[in-house]
Amino acid sequence: MTAPAQQRTVFRARLNEAYDGAIRLLIDAQRFGLGLHAMTLETTATGETEAMLTLEVPQGTGAAVIAERLMRHPVVRQVDVLPPPAANDEDDAGARALALAHA
Repeated sequence: MTAPAQQRTVFRARLNEAYDGAIRLLIDAQRFGLGLHAMTLETTATGETEAMLTLEVPQGTGAAVIAERLMRHPVVRQVDVLPPPAANDEDDAGARALALAHA
């Protein structure tokens, strides 16, 4: 049986605590069977921690469902699913984020 085709999906997560949040995101991505392509952590101008994860997700898997699952820990405040960048439009991807936030 052939494994399903993978697509890269970018998630932006806002964290209450950098190290705990990063570890929980990575453990959950592994638990869900997602491949890790890239991850960065950055402190924003307002002092928030933001993680960018590029994950290999099976085609047909809803990115919004994965984002909700990644938010199951209180340290993860918000997860945005970024649309795939166009060939020459990578820098503008964040402006079109689909936000999912804790209530």
